Parts: sequence; structure tokens; C-alpha cells
Amino acid sequence: MATLTDNAANAALDAMGALHVQLHVGDPTNAGTAAPSTGLTGRTAAGLGAAAARARTNTADVTTAAGATAAETITHVSLWTAATGGSCSWRGPLTAPKAVAVGEKFRLVAGALVVTIT
Repeated sequence: MATLTDNAANAALDAMGALHVQLHVGDPTNAGTAAPSTGLTGRTAAGLGAAAARARTNTADVTTAAGATAAETITHVSLWTAATGGSCSWRGPLTAPKAVAVGEKFRLVAGALVVTIT
């Protein structure tokens, strides 16, 4: 079986271009459409840097533009090719679920969002 080289993995990650984070209260599944947050809607630019060692990481905090309209617990994120529409490219759970109160913005600190090809 052939293995993707590190250079090829980095090139594939960089070819994804700008990605946008959508928040979820459960597993978004492969389509990225299941269990979307209802209190924090819309997508936020992920701000991923260039790939290195088969990974891209957010280089600055990723913070929602508006505060939550409903209290809920965010458990997963999905990454999309556009701020609206587009296609879901990645999905995964948070390291730990994050409860968000009404009016609170959700934030992923710089370095917390890591997209990899293994």
C-alpha cells in the first residue's frame, strides 16, 4: 500500500484554501449538516496558517461575530469551503464540550484548531 508523502499532505491541506468554522451541538456527520448550533449560527473564518508536518492550525483566535441567542453546549465543529453554501471538508469534536450562555461569544484560541492528514 502506498503512503502519502509529507510534502503531498501539506500541499493537499494548503490547496483547501480558506476554511470557515461552523459550530455544532453533536456530531455533524460527513455532510456537516447534523446538529448545528441554533444559538450561534453562521460560519467564522478559521484563519488557518500554511501546512507543516501534515497539519494546519489557526494562527489567531477564532471568535463568533455575535453572542449566542440561546444557551447550549458546543461539542463539535465542521469546516466549510465558504462562509455560506460551499461544502463541508472536515469535522471533529472539541477536546472538551463548551457551554455557551446567552449573549456569550464562542472562541477557539490560536493553535486550538488543528486540521491534519494522517
